[in-house]
Amino acid sequence: MGLVRLRYLIANVRSFSKLNSSRKFESDVPKGHLAVYVGQIQKRRFVVPISFLDQPLFQDLLRHSEEELGFDHPMGGLTISCHEDAFVELTARLPYGARSSVFAAYDGTKYWKPDVDPSYIPVLGSVYDSWEHVTNMYDAYAAKAGFSTRLGTHRKINDVTRHRYILCNRAGKPKLQSFNSMNPEPVSASKTSRSSLTDCGACIRSKFDPETQKYTLYTFVEAHNHELIGPEFMDFSSKRRMLDFSTQQFIHQLSLNKIGASVAHNVQCSLKGGHHNVRGTKTEFKNFARAIRIFIGDRDAKLVLDTLEERTKNLHNFFYESLIVGNELKSLFWADDVSRCNYEVFGEVLAFDATYKTNQYCMIFVPFTGVDHHKKCVTFGAGLISDETIESYTWLLQCFLKAHVTQPRLVLTDQDGSMKSAIEAVFYQSSHRLCMWHIMRKLPSKIEDDAVDNAALRKSIHKLVWNLIIKPCDFEEKWQLLMAEYGLAGHDWLTTMYNMRGDWIPAYFRDLPMCCLMKTTSICESSNAFFKVNSSGGNTLLQFLMCFDTAIDAQRNNQRKLEFDTNTTVPEIHTRLPIERHAASLYTITIFKEVQKEIERSLYQCSGGLTRTVVRRATEIAAAAAAAAAAASAVASADPFDTHVHQAVDSANQPCVDDGAPVVPPNAPPVRRQPTRAAKRSSGRAAGSPAT
Repeated sequence: MGLVRLRYLIANVRSFSKLNSSRKFESDVPKGHLAVYVGQIQKRRFVVPISFLDQPLFQDLLRHSEEELGFDHPMGGLTISCHEDAFVELTARLPYGARSSVFAAYDGTKYWKPDVDPSYIPVLGSVYDSWEHVTNMYDAYAAKAGFSTRLGTHRKINDVTRHRYILCNRAGKPKLQSFNSMNPEPVSASKTSRSSLTDCGACIRSKFDPETQKYTLYTFVEAHNHELIGPEFMDFSSKRRMLDFSTQQFIHQLSLNKIGASVAHNVQCSLKGGHHNVRGTKTEFKNFARAIRIFIGDRDAKLVLDTLEERTKNLHNFFYESLIVGNELKSLFWADDVSRCNYEVFGEVLAFDATYKTNQYCMIFVPFTGVDHHKKCVTFGAGLISDETIESYTWLLQCFLKAHVTQPRLVLTDQDGSMKSAIEAVFYQSSHRLCMWHIMRKLPSKIEDDAVDNAALRKSIHKLVWNLIIKPCDFEEKWQLLMAEYGLAGHDWLTTMYNMRGDWIPAYFRDLPMCCLMKTTSICESSNAFFKVNSSGGNTLLQFLMCFDTAIDAQRNNQRKLEFDTNTTVPEIHTRLPIERHAASLYTITIFKEVQKEIERSLYQCSGGLTRTVVRRATEIAAAAAAAAAAASAVASADPFDTHVHQAVDSANQPCVDDGAPVVPPNAPPVRRQPTRAAKRSSGRAAGSPAT
């Protein structure tokens, strides 16, 4: 088939109304489409976009068909002699969105004219109320036509902008690269060797009328000197890659949860059903995350201080202090109203530890943590210091004391010497002890490999040091036996820890208030890890502060959930004892479970001395929880040691008269062996007497 005939056909088919009128039948082919009859013997009708006629693959198919049969069909449209499967496979690879008509100028230059709904085409002489309406109109037209726009120049008359241009984004001439073969020096290659500029002249121009305050469209150039973008590629256009506010907010919010820009893009693609539905690529997401850090820049410390100052003015009881030396932020402390209220209720025991890699300035994050009546971490405040010197910790503790006024009864830290000196200087009324969790965490790295692999040794050491009931003399005796049994007598680190046992073994400070919380304060280490989950070492101080707020909100939401569960559920009662029922009505679910275990243990181990020890242990746990619960909730207004409780504890302290058989609770599972008569009497007394 001749090339001239093919061009002639394409020109005629584009005027589909003329083709239909010449065939003299009513066509059901939609506007902008073409009927194609495909098959070698029996023909099957397909309807395809007219834009396929511009595609080289489709034109090759037409040439091949003309050589065999000719491609005019008596019912209108085209005839293509090929297998249907081959036709479907070929058209699947063609872009459906080349929505344009191609024509050539007198000099042979090709131009593309968009084929869009006439309602979107700009009309000369149209009047718009504002410049925003002009840009919205042309952007909507560009999205339908298949190109992107950018603002062009503007002209001023008497300092008033009178003329504004909106151009195709491919307007302008590409920069020419020069090369001199005589120059022996190598020329560094540019970052990109491609250019999207084609000197396209498509544009609109509008004129501003100062009297009516409106814009009038007076120029519209429709033709482009480049191919237009199909709808399947429009998501890669510059306009579609621009991030809207909701996407920017999405990237920022995920960054507060330690989720980077690349992962944020993947999440957005999953939420919206594919990459083509997301504004921007991973590059735009990364650029925006970088733009936030660049915007903060050198103003980071000032923005943080301004933020805290605004909170002081607008939030009730918010407190912060800062230390600036030589125009440099050295230390910072802050605590909001909830943190200060938490300290009033749960501030008997205070634990704090330094945390690293939370910001790009390597400032050390120091959260002040306690344990609430759910045995969960609660934050009393937080600080940032530039170094771990005695002076820095002293300043930080002074700020803490200024915010909370009263000193804690017990302070738990690691073995840092600067912390110890600062605590002795500021918290002189407090008892300072070392956190057992920090010490026991070092155990595997301090003893030999053979001993580390000995599970029995690890179990024995942990069982001994975590014992809250053992007496100091018993601890010393069992420690020496343990060291001798495993050949660790004289071990340097274990000997050092034993010599300072009064600072970390619970048996040596049983007389301290809230000493039973020593075991639970090991979970305060999880508070530091909890904050690090939301922050990374690349954060600015402002970003770190936002991450801290996110973590605090999650912590307090967990506390709300526990309060809700406590107020809306009733724990299961295992015995008929009034003391258990009274404890269930008084304590939180978490604390009640511990008290319940001690009560059940007292029923099975009813020898006089041991029972008194177990009940005393239950009383200590209950007293610690009651002190917190009394100020934390209205239900705790009841006195945990009223007359009924005293009677129950006093009766439980009396030695039981039995023959040594264990006392079985009323609802315990049946025992297979036949109990003795004395055991039956003992069980009957335990079940009938409320004082056991």
